[in-house]
Amino acid sequence: MFAPIACASGEYAPSGSSSCTLCPAGYVCPNVDGSGVTRCTPGRYADAGDDSAACTTCPAGSKCPVTTSSGAIEACPFGHVSGANQVDCDPCPPGYECPDKDINSANNVVCPVGRFSGGTAEACTSCPAGYSCVSTASTATTPCIPGFYSIFEQMDCAICPQGNECPVTSMSPQQCGAGFYSSTTGATNCTVCPPGYECPGPGHVDPVPCPAN
Repeated sequence: MFAPIACASGEYAPSGSSSCTLCPAGYVCPNVDGSGVTRCTPGRYADAGDDSAACTTCPAGSKCPVTTSSGAIEACPFGHVSGANQVDCDPCPPGYECPDKDINSANNVVCPVGRFSGGTAEACTSCPAGYSCVSTASTATTPCIPGFYSIFEQMDCAICPQGNECPVTSMSPQQCGAGFYSSTTGATNCTVCPPGYECPGPGHVDPVPCPAN
């Protein structure tokens, strides 16, 4: 009579077996008698011969497309995130920036006003000067029309105020100088003060009649 041979770690043999069986990939086999064999659920994995009590959790910031191999774990691509136990990564949502691949990272935040993202962004984009930006969750931009302006990271175009001129839509308003005025909003250029009037400036709105001699 031969003495029974104990199964090695990661193997099992139910009662009456003539040989030990290697725990298959995608399963965990915590007991040598074959009890407790458990199949890994999606988002978890186990290599062949795993004698752990439970399948290994796919780490946050990664994806585990198969349950049968630790070698199949992939880091999420830039602009994508995942939590634990995920088969695939998710795109960073519109209106957010995701510099970290862990979905729960405190560094993944909402775009502030003046910046935007359309999704899958590591960093929010600044709204460019001379444009209005629809929202923090859209990449759509619209050029300011003449007489309006926006500066860097300003979401909306603003009308040029009285007493100023806005010759360039991507620059702040410039006050009318002495001898010039702007009585209306939306002026692209200041108007020369007419004869018989004075416009001392700066930022003059309406010409003032010269005093009578």
